[in-house]
Amino acid sequence: MGWVREGELREEVDTAIQQMEKGTISSTIQVPGGVYVVALRDKRISTAEAVYTLEQIRVTAETPEALEAARTQMATLNGLDKTCKTIDEAEDAVDNVVFADLGEVKVGEVSEEILELLSKTDIGKISELMDVAGGTMALMVCDRKVSGSEVPTRDEIEDRLTGQQLAQQSKRYLRDLRR
Repeated sequence: MGWVREGELREEVDTAIQQMEKGTISSTIQVPGGVYVVALRDKRISTAEAVYTLEQIRVTAETPEALEAARTQMATLNGLDKTCKTIDEAEDAVDNVVFADLGEVKVGEVSEEILELLSKTDIGKISELMDVAGGTMALMVCDRKVSGSEVPTRDEIEDRLTGQQLAQQSKRYLRDLRR
């Protein structure tokens, strides 16, 4: 199978792999439609780092009533069909809103709480609300890139997949010849 990242496989398999030691074989892992048995040949920590391009949306509110109204306004904003380039045009739809282009932010530069928000948010969508001092805030994920020395290029991935397909075909032909 080759190198895989956390989250690329089924959740059950990911959980089992995280608990395994290098050089071990898992017990059977039940999944819908079958079972997996995984051999973990090696583990390594990737030097690749995700980089998010973000837009911050903040609604100011001083009182608890104003905070509740701000949450409602943010829900309205989330319902609008806007992109990162056009989100600040929505200023008229929401009172007391402040937009800030945060630019590119590396995963290592944000807190665990914000990283959890970002990981649950699709590109072009607004994150869940987060209460902050003086109001509420959300982040719009404009782009997500993975960079680093170990990230394969598109061509390398294509070559690897083509090689796997050719190997599989050759195994079939050899099996057919033996019959």
